[in-house]
Amino acid sequence: MKKILLFVFLVCNVLIVYAQRLHIDGRVSDPEKKPVENATIYLLKAKDSTIINYTATNKEGKFSLQTDEIKEPSFLKIDAEKFSYSKTLEKIEKSLSLGDIELEKKKIIDIDEVKITVSPVKVKNDTIEFNASALKVRPDSQIDELLKQIPGVEIGNDGKITVNGKSVDQIMVNGKPFFDKEGKTALQNLPADIIKNIQFTTTKTKEEELTKRPAKSQNTTINFNIDEKKNKGLMSKILAGYGSDKRYEGNVFLNYFKGDTKISVLASANNINSKSSSGDQIFDTMGRGSAGQQGGGIQKFSSFGLNYNDKLGKDGNLDNLSLQYTDSNNETRSKASKTTLLPDYTLKTDSESSNQNESRQYNFNSSVGIKLDSLTNIYIAPSFSKSETFGSGQSVSSTLRIINF
Repeated sequence: MKKILLFVFLVCNVLIVYAQRLHIDGRVSDPEKKPVENATIYLLKAKDSTIINYTATNKEGKFSLQTDEIKEPSFLKIDAEKFSYSKTLEKIEKSLSLGDIELEKKKIIDIDEVKITVSPVKVKNDTIEFNASALKVRPDSQIDELLKQIPGVEIGNDGKITVNGKSVDQIMVNGKPFFDKEGKTALQNLPADIIKNIQFTTTKTKEEELTKRPAKSQNTTINFNIDEKKNKGLMSKILAGYGSDKRYEGNVFLNYFKGDTKISVLASANNINSKSSSGDQIFDTMGRGSAGQQGGGIQKFSSFGLNYNDKLGKDGNLDNLSLQYTDSNNETRSKASKTTLLPDYTLKTDSESSNQNESRQYNFNSSVGIKLDSLTNIYIAPSFSKSETFGSGQSVSSTLRIINF
C-alpha cells in the first residue's frame, strides 16, 4: 500500500510540474502576408524589463515560446530587421495561441522626443545576441554575473556552463581567446559594465571558420564584445593582505585596451590556502589539480600570466599569445604521541613527520592568421606545455619503555 501511495504522489508531482510549463505560439508574417523567418520573439517583465524567455520563428514564420505561469504584467515583443510587434499580457495562467500576427513597419522616431531602446535579444541564423545593458547586475559585477541573468544559461558548482542544454567549450572576448579556451579568467575578472553584447554560437573548428562551412559541433561558444567607447585605456585591480604568522595574499590584474590591441597581465601569490575570488578564481585554470594542491597543510601558491592580442599589418592578426606560469608548494607536518599500558611496563611513543610537495607548470599558446588573398589564408598555432613535480619527506619516531612498580 505504501508503494502505491508513493507512486501516486510522484505522478501527481510530475503532473503539477508539467502543468506549470506553458507556451505561447503563433505565426508571424510581414505586411505582404509573407512568413518572416528568424524573427526574434521575447517575453519581458513589465516592471523591470527582465527577460523571461526568448525564441525565433522558423521558415514558416511559426514560433512556440515556453514560459511558466506569470501572475504579473508582461510584454511579448517580436523584432525583425524592418518590422516589429508588441503585445501586453496582464497574466499568463494558461497556454496562448495568438494565431496569425502581422508585423508593423518600424517607425522613424525623433531622438529628441523619446528615448530609443535597443532589443534585449536578437536571433541571427545560428547566433543569439544579448544586449548587456538589458541584463540587471550590480555595478561592480564581473561578466559571469551577466550570464546568470540570461534564460537557458546554467553555471554548475564545478564552473561548467551550459546554454539551452549545450555545453560551453570556448569563451572569447572580442572574438579572441582571453588567456585560456575555457575563459574562466575573463569571467571572473573583466567588469560587466564594459560589455556591449554577448553572443552564443555553435563552436566551430578553425577550418570551419576559414572555409565558412556549417559547424558539426554540439557545443557552444560564448563571445563577449566590449563596448567601442570603453575599448581603450588601462583597467586594473590590485588586492593585497598581510596577517599574523607571516600569512600573506596578493593579486594584480592589469588590462590595456586600445582598438585591436589588448594586453593583460595577471599575477598572484599567497600562503593561506586561498579559495577566495582574489586567489584561485584569478588562476583557476592554471594548475588546479596538480600535486600539492590537494589535502591539508600549508599551501604556497604563485602564478603569472600574460595575454596579448593585436593586428599585424593590414592582413595579419595575432589572435592570441598567452604565457602562463604557476608554482604550488604544499607543506604538511604532523606530531603524535601514543601511550600503551601493559601489565609490567608502559610504552610511550613520540613521532614527527613532515612532507613537502611542489609542482610547476609552464604554458605557452599562440595563434597567428595571415590572409594572402581572397582564397588563401595561413593559420599558425604553436603551443608548449611543461610540468614539473618535486617531493620530499622525513619522519622521526622514538619509543620509551617505563617499568611499572
